[in-house]
Amino acid sequence: MPTLEIRRLRTMNQNHVDTTLFDTYGDALALVMDCVSSDDLLALPRPMFVAEFQIIDSYTNTVLVSRTSTHDLEWGSSFWISMGNNWGPNSSDYTTPDKWGLLLLGLPVYGVLGFRGIIRAYSWQGPSGYADVDAFDVSEIRWFRLGL
Repeated sequence: MPTLEIRRLRTMNQNHVDTTLFDTYGDALALVMDCVSSDDLLALPRPMFVAEFQIIDSYTNTVLVSRTSTHDLEWGSSFWISMGNNWGPNSSDYTTPDKWGLLLLGLPVYGVLGFRGIIRAYSWQGPSGYADVDAFDVSEIRWFRLGL
């Protein structure tokens, strides 16, 4: 049976450090999922996945930000995917918590937030296009905090 699993979540800053405290305006915030797929999933015709990156308010347990990314499963059985710029080339290019839109949602500056990942597999079915594969995962929540 094909499987697709999220093994670990990371919240990375501009120093390429997996951390849980971010300056709201100055630190990059990249959300990273480390994933594993089974060989039988990779053997399907043109396997692909859709990954969803969610940021959750710890006080209300509601999803504040949800962004998706679609990729072919072309990196082998062990891979990572990310969303958010933590590499530059300039610090103004970083995806800060503010650029994620978190402060526009009325969050306190010192908010505690969660990152949850969801990943779903699909396979090419010819003229009918892509179809669902019974391979998906929903991660645990990785908590992090915003500060000044």
